[in-house]
Amino acid sequence: MSFDQVVKCAELASYVVAIATLWYGVAEFDRQRTESRENAQKERVEAAEMVYQIVDQRYTEFVKLSMNHPRLDCYSVPHADKLNSSLSEDEKVQQKMLFTHLTDVFEVAYIQYHKDSSNPEIKKIQDSQWAGWDVYIQKFLRRPAYLETWYEIRDEYDEGFVEYMNTKAQLQSATQIGGSSG
Repeated sequence: MSFDQVVKCAELASYVVAIATLWYGVAEFDRQRTESRENAQKERVEAAEMVYQIVDQRYTEFVKLSMNHPRLDCYSVPHADKLNSSLSEDEKVQQKMLFTHLTDVFEVAYIQYHKDSSNPEIKKIQDSQWAGWDVYIQKFLRRPAYLETWYEIRDEYDEGFVEYMNTKAQLQSATQIGGSSG
């Protein structure tokens, strides 16, 4: 083999190595990019799950307290036969305390689900979960005892949450007034 042939073989080998290195580099870059996307997706899901866990833990505490005091009727749908029964003064205070605890849960849910999220996937999850809380809150705002408690304690909460609750309470009152006169 002549020197020129050796040089040509070496050039060919260097091209093959360069192409193989380039191919490997592109494949490795693609693998890392895919892994990065998967990790980012996993982090977004974990963040959404953490918000859910925080709110759910607070709600579970409220449910446990409510189960210990069924006569206080703190379930989202009032007991029909409880509507006509009156609570003692102590029970009214206990009910207000439970409603205050529930309002704290509402505030935590409101703040957690209204955090700014630039990620559309997280925003979609949060909006979906918040929709259920919005319905749940409105059920309590239909109850005169809860509404009375809200008006007594609303100055203790986050301004954005207070604005949300006041708006929902006003809409609920307008609906009740309009519904009872028609």
